[in-house]
Amino acid sequence: HPGSRTTSYFGTGDAVASASAPSGGTRERWYFINAIEVMAPADAFALGCLGDSITDGYGIINTFQRWTDALTTRIQADNNLKNKVSVLNFGMGANNLTSGGADMDAGKDRFRRDVLSRPKVKWVIVLEGVNDINGGVQADTIVSAYREIVTGGHGAQRKIFGSPITPMGSNNAVRNSVNMSVRTENIFDAVIDFDAAIRDSANQDNIATMYNNDNLHPNAAGYQKMAEAVNLSLLVP
Repeated sequence: HPGSRTTSYFGTGDAVASASAPSGGTRERWYFINAIEVMAPADAFALGCLGDSITDGYGIINTFQRWTDALTTRIQADNNLKNKVSVLNFGMGANNLTSGGADMDAGKDRFRRDVLSRPKVKWVIVLEGVNDINGGVQADTIVSAYREIVTGGHGAQRKIFGSPITPMGSNNAVRNSVNMSVRTENIFDAVIDFDAAIRDSANQDNIATMYNNDNLHPNAAGYQKMAEAVNLSLLVP
């Protein structure tokens, strides 16, 4: 998981009995953990969040401030949901929705492998496509991938929510077309509009200054604002 936004500590030799690591170093990577199993009530379920670096939490290091983290905090403050709903972050920096490469599979393939394989994932939020656009992929290919994810999700009795692609720092015809489809074509079971939550009202191609990190990724306040855009009533078990 390149760019995991969390520090791993590593070293050589057997240090199991040591109170502290005698040698080694650090990397901002997660190497070994694939999943953590927990005890939970039969009526507890998970929300999976499929995306790229915006979901992975670019700009956040070793703090609980990704938008998925802020959403977890909101859920934990809701007496009806706090013991029933958890959030799983399937974000991966630099991921493309429609195509894979040497380092990672396409988002639509990760959905089948990573998300649908988790039997307790009941809902999924899809926020992905900006890397495809920057790579020259056209709107109809991106929208087709959304439809493929929704069809696969419905076949596995999952509800699939989607968001328009958030601002990219410039006007982009492909992004505009994709977002129009997301908002008007009833592709998803519900639309969670992260774009509207963080964009500049005076220039909708830009992230609002108070939420902006680098014209593509939000800052911590922007991730918080994205989490606030999720209607918790969608997550009724």
